[in-house]
Amino acid sequence: MTFGPNLRKARKAVKLTQQDVADQLGVKKSTICGWERGHRTPRKGQLIRLATLYRVSADDLLDLPPIPENIPEPEFHPVPVIGTIRCGFGGVVTMDFDETKKTELSLLNRHRLDDYYWLIAKGDSMIDAGINEGDYLLICREQDVDSGTIAVVAIGDEEATVKKFIKKRNSIILQPENRSYEPEVFVGEEMNTVQVIAEVIEVRKVLKKRQ
Repeated sequence: MTFGPNLRKARKAVKLTQQDVADQLGVKKSTICGWERGHRTPRKGQLIRLATLYRVSADDLLDLPPIPENIPEPEFHPVPVIGTIRCGFGGVVTMDFDETKKTELSLLNRHRLDDYYWLIAKGDSMIDAGINEGDYLLICREQDVDSGTIAVVAIGDEEATVKKFIKKRNSIILQPENRSYEPEVFVGEEMNTVQVIAEVIEVRKVLKKRQ
């Protein structure tokens, strides 16, 4: 069995359509079709999200083992939705929600359960990373992340934003994922004003936007 058919079998095992998967990942249905036909392959981050959605490991998908027809239901834990966050510069985290969201325990395996929370994305500066207005972002508290990671970053005492965090020897770059926006670059002592708060580890799409 090749990689594409294995993806298709894993998707059908959890009773999802190609459109369901496309909506969850923020890509077109034709992209999912191309992956399953073997015309293209998902990026590493997309592969991890596919594995989570299909309730298998990324290694399972890559190694192409037999996938059972009936996969046990996942275990869930209620994770709080604590507010919204701007994806543009000059944003803040608005903590004015009293809500929880059922979250697969398989996503909550890095730290203590209370290190996780959900935020709702505002703005359009990260749309090319599949983060759109109204999407739910699963956040894990981290003080440091690898360069190239999408993270919640504080600038100064109040400003916070979601950006791709790029750290170089003499600079920090907060990179939008929208060509309409310019990156913000911090050098020298300015680098000390940038603080990683958390890593974005999951994006949940919403079909109906909040009013």
